[in-house]
Amino acid sequence: MKRFTVLTMFAFLLPYTAVLGNSTKAEYERVCSKAVAGDVRPILSFLDSIEDVNDSQFAELHEKYKKRFITAEERIEFDGAFITSLYNLYTTYWRTSLLDPKSDKKAKKTLVSELAKLAKTKGYKSTISESLFGPNIGKLETFFIKTAKERGYHLLMGQTLPLRELMIWEKEEKETYIVELPIDSFSVNVVFLQEFLSKGWLGYATFNKSHSGGWYKGDTIYRVGGKPDENNEWFRVSLLGHEGRHISDEKLYGTLDSRILEYRAKLTELLLAERTFWHLLNQFRNEAQAPGSSPHSYASHQLTYDLMGELTQGKETKSLHTFRFEDYSEERLKDVMKLLLDKSTESLEGN
Repeated sequence: MKRFTVLTMFAFLLPYTAVLGNSTKAEYERVCSKAVAGDVRPILSFLDSIEDVNDSQFAELHEKYKKRFITAEERIEFDGAFITSLYNLYTTYWRTSLLDPKSDKKAKKTLVSELAKLAKTKGYKSTISESLFGPNIGKLETFFIKTAKERGYHLLMGQTLPLRELMIWEKEEKETYIVELPIDSFSVNVVFLQEFLSKGWLGYATFNKSHSGGWYKGDTIYRVGGKPDENNEWFRVSLLGHEGRHISDEKLYGTLDSRILEYRAKLTELLLAERTFWHLLNQFRNEAQAPGSSPHSYASHQLTYDLMGELTQGKETKSLHTFRFEDYSEERLKDVMKLLLDKSTESLEGN
């Protein structure tokens, strides 16, 4: 299964947000965007940097992060013992890796070992190969997905880079939509996923402020949430447009590097966007990180630097985060974005 996610940054839903200053809100948005790289430390540092945080509007959030990541006091239980145990194994792994990304390899090894123990209690029979060489994460995940479905739960496992994933939901609905790309259109099935128990490691890192908003498998797009109204631009642009680009690219070019796929999908979002154009551009700039980071962060980095380079003909030496895209018209920016997408396509077709 190939899966590339579209990340959703939601508006502030916590009670305190209505009274936060614009600069503070912007900084919080920026550090939350960085969590996509699998590192929660920028958020913790931001909260700790606030003077008298326990007397501020961030007090509740600061306490939540403390209990989840520092003291590990947080306890979450669901109706089923099996799904609770599975979730707790993943949150232990996520906590370790998010606090120290360099420890992910060791934490992942521990996760696989603990998953094997849990699977054994539920009737999992290991193969001869597993007996000799150790647990197979792919086979364990297949077992857990089947076992969860028998209990009324749906799971997304595998990886949402850079971490291993676990999303849990209870309800699904399916409908057919038309994907409208800049020079292509086709129909897809969209499955709407609702009643979530877990929105994955990014949701865990940000208390669901940010999380995977959807993914694709074959000709089907999966959307985290219910059916949107007809004016929902996020659905048209950042789900159908983004995932539709992945589907189209896979059919045309076969297997591509995930960074290239994300780069092209993000350019497609920006070209389709109307009301959300500036929000998306700023979001991509905020989550941009240098090569070696997650596919989403890398693609945002490459896209925004390529855009800045084309606009200034390579003469701009300022930091990406101080460069003023706002000094250019939306029409001019979209012309350059189309140029970047065309160059990417020419490169792929040249191969």
